[in-house]
Amino acid sequence: MRGGVNEQRSDGVIKIKKAHHSSYAVADLEKSKDFYGRVLGLESIDRPNFKFPGAWYAIGPYQIHLIAADEDAADSGTDAPQGRATHMALEVEDVEGVKQRLSEEGIAFREGEIILTNMRQVFCRDPDGYGVEFIALKK
Repeated sequence: MRGGVNEQRSDGVIKIKKAHHSSYAVADLEKSKDFYGRVLGLESIDRPNFKFPGAWYAIGPYQIHLIAADEDAADSGTDAPQGRATHMALEVEDVEGVKQRLSEEGIAFREGEIILTNMRQVFCRDPDGYGVEFIALKK
C-alpha cells in the first residue's frame, strides 16, 4: 500500500481508491445540521431527492451524509452504542481554535495526545452521540 491507496494487485483484492463518505443516522436532523453546518462550518451540498429526510456536507472531496432516523426503522442505527470505534477524524491546523469554538457552543470535549504519532487531539460528540475527533499534527 502506498499513500493510503491499495496498489493494483493480481490476487483478487479490491482496489480501494479513497474514502468517499460516512453516513450517520441522526435523531434530530435540525440539531445535527446546526452542529455540522454552523458549529463545524462544513459546506452543505446538494443531495438527491430521497424518500427520507437528510443532509449532506463536504470536506473537500469527502462527504458526510446525515439521515433522519425513522423511529420505526429497524436499521436506523440510533440504538447502537456510539463508543470510541464509531467516529470520524477531521484534521485541523490548530486544536486550540477547536477547543475555543466548542467551549463557546457549550459542547463538552476532552483532549488526548498520541505521542508516538506526533499528534494533538480533541474529542467531542455530535448531537446523536457520534464521536468527532479533531487532529493537528505537531510541527
